Amino acid sequence: MAIVFTALGGCALVPYIILRVKKRGLEGLLVKIGVSMCFILTAASPLLGEGAPLFPRLRFGVLAGLVCGLLGDILLDLKDMYPQHKDAYVFAGFTAFLVGHFFYVGGLWSAYGFSLKKLWIAALAGLLLVVAVLLTEKPMKLRYGRFKGISLGYGFVLAFMVATAWSCYAFAGGGMDPGRITAMLMGIGGALFLASDMILSGTFFGKGFDKPVDYALNYTLYYGAQFLIAWSLAAM
Repeated sequence: MAIVFTALGGCALVPYIILRVKKRGLEGLLVKIGVSMCFILTAASPLLGEGAPLFPRLRFGVLAGLVCGLLGDILLDLKDMYPQHKDAYVFAGFTAFLVGHFFYVGGLWSAYGFSLKKLWIAALAGLLLVVAVLLTEKPMKLRYGRFKGISLGYGFVLAFMVATAWSCYAFAGGGMDPGRITAMLMGIGGALFLASDMILSGTFFGKGFDKPVDYALNYTLYYGAQFLIAWSLAAM
C-alpha cells in the first residue's frame, strides 16, 4: 500500500504544479490536499502489516509531523486565496511546519536516545543556518520584513531536525540495520526539505523566483522530502 499511495501522490503532483503556476486557487488547494494526504497514508500503511514496529514512538512522531505538514500546506495556499489575511496564514503555516519538525526530533530522540552530544550538534547546525540566512539576506535581495523572526526560528528548528537525524544515523552503530536506514531516510528527507525551503524563501521574500521551474523544483523537493520521511517507517 505504501507504494500505491506514493505513486498516487506522484501522479497528483504534476497537475498540482500546473494549477499552482496558473494560480488556480481552490482547485489547486484540493489537489494539493490529495497529494499531502498520500504521504500521510504512505506512513500509515505499515501499520496494516504484521508484527510490532521497532520504534512505536518514532512512528507517532513521524505521523504527527506529516499531519502538521498537511496543515501547513493548506494554510500557505490559503494566503493567496484570502490576501486580506495573508500575514496570518503565513505565520500559521510556518508555525505548523515548525511544530512538525519538533515532532520529528522528539520521535528520533525517543527511538535512538537523547544525548548532549546530539543536542549540541543539532543546536550548532541550527545556529549556522541562522547565520547563513542573515549573511545572505542582502546579497540575495530578500526582504523578510515582519516574517524575519518566524523565518529564523523555523530555519533553526529545520536544521536542528536534519542534524538530529544524521547524528542518530552516525551513532546508531555499524552496518545497515533497519534503525540506521530509518535515520538515513529521515536525514535525506530533511536535507531535501531544507533545499525546498531555500527556493521557497526566494519565492516568498525575493523577486524573480516565481517562474514555473521554481514552483516545479520547490514542490518536487518538498514532496520528495515528505515521502522519504514517510518511507523511513517502512524500513523499521
